[in-house]
Amino acid sequence: MFLSSKKSINEEIKLSSHNKTEPVWDIVKNLLYIAIPITIGASISPVMGIMDSYIVSSRLAAIGYTEAQYTGMFGELSGTAQTLINFPQVFSTAVAMSLVPAITEAFARNQTQRLNVTAKAGVKMSMIIGLPCGIGLFMLAEPVIALLYPSIGSAKHASSGALLEILAIGVIFLTLVQAFTAILQSVNKQYQPVKNLAFGLVIKVILSYILIGIPSINIKGAAVSTTVAYLFVALLNWRDVNKTKIKVNLIEITARPLLSSAVMALATGISFWVLKSVLKDVVLHVGRFALSGQSIATLGAIVIAVIVYAVCLFLTGAITRQDLELIPKGEKLTKFVRK
Repeated sequence: MFLSSKKSINEEIKLSSHNKTEPVWDIVKNLLYIAIPITIGASISPVMGIMDSYIVSSRLAAIGYTEAQYTGMFGELSGTAQTLINFPQVFSTAVAMSLVPAITEAFARNQTQRLNVTAKAGVKMSMIIGLPCGIGLFMLAEPVIALLYPSIGSAKHASSGALLEILAIGVIFLTLVQAFTAILQSVNKQYQPVKNLAFGLVIKVILSYILIGIPSINIKGAAVSTTVAYLFVALLNWRDVNKTKIKVNLIEITARPLLSSAVMALATGISFWVLKSVLKDVVLHVGRFALSGQSIATLGAIVIAVIVYAVCLFLTGAITRQDLELIPKGEKLTKFVRK
């Protein structure tokens, strides 16, 4: 980009009467001061996974599992359940990052009202994404595993589904973590999320060590500790946000998205049960793939869930034009919704 615009940049420099040349090392230090904590803050999910890789094998071995058994169980956690949890992060991260320019501008100009409005709208949009993803994955945990990983067998569908149910709740807290982290970074508090993440990791390690070592809990202890760690980091980030000029009332922000998600959950459960009963003997062949009645019911329930949730968002007034405009490509969504 610089090389392609070098000529015009040099012309602008020559025309400017207030040039100030900064030492390269000062520029590098300023960049690192911003970039390092932001990079660490963005790595919460991978870091949690690394903690699991160290603790799971040793603790499962300590309660009598063989290497083949605990390797397979860790595969279900990291390669199956955790993979599905990572998917909603694509959208929630995009929303969180889209907050930064608008909040930073309001903060730099000391526009307190605009700062609060933008931050609250950003948290709400994160919840509008996180709540249905978490609740939807919780409701359809085992069927979704069976749909995406049909070859691993019904026993692993059940065990992986149990892990996914626990981690699905963590999606909601992780979404909040990302939103609050973006807000703190926008108001020059980029080291606060790093400190909170460190505290969350301590909780994660302690809980994992204790819970995985209980035979009746075993590998599920890793999922529980991850979810609890996300919760603590979210609460700490929320506390730090409220110490700034921004005041976020979570009950006020989440009430309508939560109501919409509750209706969606009811529709999901009913539609899946009805479709599964109707299609129990059906097998649909699509190219080389064969979809069972349960898989078709899962897909149908997901489609119904999306439609019901979208309708409920507008019926409850959970989403507004200003909220849509915060999302990447939000102006196009606004035009579509208006039509």
